[in-house]
Amino acid sequence: MRSTNYQAKLFADFQADELRIDRLLQEKAELVRQNKASTTKIQRLTKEVAHLKAQLASLVKDNDHYQTLAKTDGNNSGLPTSQTKINQKKRIPNSRVKSNKTKGGQKGHTKSSLAPFTAAEVTEHVTHELTTCPNCHGKHIRLLRKLF
Repeated sequence: MRSTNYQAKLFADFQADELRIDRLLQEKAELVRQNKASTTKIQRLTKEVAHLKAQLASLVKDNDHYQTLAKTDGNNSGLPTSQTKINQKKRIPNSRVKSNKTKGGQKGHTKSSLAPFTAAEVTEHVTHELTTCPNCHGKHIRLLRKLF
């Protein structure tokens, strides 16, 4: 009788172990499926992160460019100071260094200037007529000549 109980107990343990093995195999299959899904999700998210990093780099580059343009004025570029924004202080560049020298030519040197042409040197006379009024720049100068 003892061997029958022992066999029955061994058989019951065997059946319990089979059930446990089946349950563990099901858990393993579920974990493999979850691992595969997680791996796929990680790959998708990795691609998305790479895309977002590239997009961020492009936006940072554009932002830097536009900030540089916004800060450009006559002090830090080749723009004339007349194009410096209204509320910014204009800095007019002057590279001249003040010296103690007096104005004018050098002392001890004779003054020279161009002499007017002599009558023999003049070979041609050109008469220039006014086409516009020198004061108002009007084009009715011909009418004024007829009046006077």
